[in-house]
Amino acid sequence: MTASQGKFVRFELHALDPSSALTFYEKVLEPSGPNNLRELLPQNAFKVRYVHAERPENAGRIAGTTWIGYIEVGNLDDCCAKVVQIGGKLKAGPFQTAGGRAAIIEDNFSAVFGVLERENSRSDDSEQAKIVAWHELVTRDFKESFKLYSDIFGWTRGDELDLGDIGKILLIICGGDTIGAFASCANSSVKSYWNYYLNCSDIQSSAKAIEVNGGAILRGPISVPGNQVAVEAVDPFGGPFGLLA
Repeated sequence: MTASQGKFVRFELHALDPSSALTFYEKVLEPSGPNNLRELLPQNAFKVRYVHAERPENAGRIAGTTWIGYIEVGNLDDCCAKVVQIGGKLKAGPFQTAGGRAAIIEDNFSAVFGVLERENSRSDDSEQAKIVAWHELVTRDFKESFKLYSDIFGWTRGDELDLGDIGKILLIICGGDTIGAFASCANSSVKSYWNYYLNCSDIQSSAKAIEVNGGAILRGPISVPGNQVAVEAVDPFGGPFGLLA
């Protein structure tokens, strides 16, 4: 077992119009300095069955972009079988991908994510993984959701924090590291989804760039634990994402 198993190690931006989507994110992150998103991110055109963002802001329409985070596993076939056994769904795969084999999973509350079995432990996605600073599962019942992820990846419960107007979050631990959180969502019309917060050093300028380039701010900039500042947003194509500085 490698130190990265059970952790997010790779990210993809799936888009109906990959070039336009990447251009938007390049402009949003530009205030933080030069970025190489086009080199680091595979440009994928996704099929509708992968998309999970049916948020109220989209007026019921399916979003034109979605971020997929991949969690490393030791045995992909065993993982996929276990997912189905405990109530999740196999949306795509297993399929061959760069450096290993992967699959797209839907959890028991409709959130979509990827799992990746590397061909060898020397495969390195460290630079690509730095794009994302925080992983957050938005769900109506984070206590129930936690059971599936704990069974599959061995995640353990961290602190449960009440962030006031933001809501409650449950920190998740893997290998002794805090790797993200489950966040409560009171709106029963919103399906569960993984929200990925992109690394950003100049969050005020990047927040302005979101709106200038056709996206929308849902919340923030706001102070969050760890002396950090966060923004929740949707891109011009309806896909949710966040920024963290």
